[in-house]
Parts: sequence; structure tokens; C-alpha cells
Amino acid sequence: MAENSKLKILYILDIMRKTDEHHPINSTQLVEKLQQYGVPSERKSIGRDIQCLEDAGYDIIKCENHNAGWYMTGQGFDDYELKMLADAVASARFLTLKDSMNLIKKLKNLATKDGEQIIDATTAVDEELKLQDKKFKLKFDAIMRAVTEHRQISFQYEDIVEGNKRKLRKDGKVYQVSPYYLGPWGPEYFLVANMLPYDNTIHFRVEMMTNLKTLALPVRPMSEIDELKDIGKNGRTFSDYTRETVHLWSGKTQTVSISGINHIRQDVMKKFGNNLMFIDQPNDRFSVMVNVAEGDGFYQWAAKYGSNMKIEGPKDVVEKYKAFIKSVLKQY
Repeated sequence: MAENSKLKILYILDIMRKTDEHHPINSTQLVEKLQQYGVPSERKSIGRDIQCLEDAGYDIIKCENHNAGWYMTGQGFDDYELKMLADAVASARFLTLKDSMNLIKKLKNLATKDGEQIIDATTAVDEELKLQDKKFKLKFDAIMRAVTEHRQISFQYEDIVEGNKRKLRKDGKVYQVSPYYLGPWGPEYFLVANMLPYDNTIHFRVEMMTNLKTLALPVRPMSEIDELKDIGKNGRTFSDYTRETVHLWSGKTQTVSISGINHIRQDVMKKFGNNLMFIDQPNDRFSVMVNVAEGDGFYQWAAKYGSNMKIEGPKDVVEKYKAFIKSVLKQY
């Protein structure tokens, strides 16, 4: 009986988390729900249990109409926040269908009754775009811990070849790297790492890594890596690195001047940040300076805008971009 009493408080808390000002619950309804958990209760004891939860710091409000009962506030997430998180999970291509559905179910458990219905009615999961690698979460966890513990890792890397089959790259070469950052770029998760004897960064798709092992060796200090040596200085973070690294092409960051039609201003801001200093130009155009890892990744990004965007300088970057465009045209 004493054990049931302890469970009763926990069950009431679980029930109250599903309430809000639009969906309160009274003592009679609580007794009925507790019976579903196999915990007998009396209406007169419910008020004392609610008071215990309030004393423990939970925000439970008594309705002005006392017959309506109580509702909880401050559950941690608003319904609209859970809806956004559910959409992010549904659209994440680095999750399997099973993992996506499990995560959405957990998010629904945090929602109110309305929130559950909103997520059910407005969240769509496209099975065709979901990851097929069932071991992804195990690799992800191992890499995440290696980054946190500053330990090197080893793995083999796969490519997709004829017939959409996977094949080990370079006859099964084992890569040994120092991992520094694990994060999403577009629809995939990538690892930023360094591989001896080189002093630059290299990027790996987590999905294509296999036979991964965590080693006892410590990672190289970031101060020895060209693109990372300024991380942690003057407020520079990995967010700056990922913003400047277009299409995962690493390289020396430099300031580049670009111009374009006003219609693509928002695209430029989404890529390089909201704090850019745009200069209005005639004919509904703009010019702006951006910090970017100059290279083919940046040129690919600029080329997709065709004549709507122009690289203005420096001169050597303009010449490299022209050579890039010519190399593309040679295929036609």
C-alpha cells in the first residue's frame, strides 16, 4: 500500500504534464486515470497529492471554477516548440525511419493533449529519404565521445559505386585521425578531423565511415591545424568555420567581394550570417564582403546563381572562378 502511495504521486505528475489552461483535470478524472494505472485512490486525497507536488516546486494552478480542477504550467516545452522539434526529426535524413518515429513519440510524451494531436496531424515522415544505416547511431555516439575525450579514432571509408553498392575506399585503407567537431552540414552529419602528416582539416561523412574504433592516443592540438588554430581566439568558434566552409571544401579563409540582385540577399544571409554589411547598388542590386574558404566549394555555390551573382574581387579569386566556369563548360 505504501509503495502504491509513492507511485501515485509519480502517476499524478505524469498525468498533470498533459494538462494546460485549456485542458485542466479535476479530482474525479484523476481518480479514473489512476485506476488505469492500477492505483486505487479517493477523491479527497487528490488535493493533498497536488499540494505535495506544488511544495516540490511544480507549477500547478487551481482553476477559478474549482470543479474544473487543476492544470500545470512550465512543463519545459511549449507545444509549438515540440512541433518544431518533431518536424526537424521528421526531415532529418541522418536518422533511420525507426529512430525518427521513436524520437517523435518521445516528443509527443512531453506535449499536452493538444500538442499530441497537432504533431500527429501536421508532421510527415518521408520514408524514402531516411537513412538505411542502422549502425549510424552507434558510430555517432562513439565519435561524439571521442571528440569530448580528445581521443583519436580509426575507421575505413566507403564509397557508393556501380549498382548503388558500397565499396571500401582505397582497397580498405584504415584512416587514423584526430576528431575535433561533429555536426550537420545540410542533410548529413560530418566529422571535422586531421590526418597525419598533414596540417589541414579533412571532412568525413559519418554515414560512410565503417569499422570505427576509438584509440587511446590523444588528438593533435588544434593549434597545429591551419584552419583550426584560431578557434577559441577572439571569439572564433566552429560556427565560424562551418559557415565559411562552403560545400565542405576547406581552405584558407579570405574576404571576398560579391554582388547580386536583391532577390538573393536572403540566400547570402542564410549562408554567411545576418551581420553582413550590404551596400545598395543601382538596378536593384547589392554588394557585400563575405569571409569564405576560397575554393571549388565556394565556386559551386556562386555558380548556381548564374548571372544573378558576380564575384567582384580579389582579382585572383575572380580569375580562379572564371577558370572553374570554363572547366565546367568543357564538358558540353
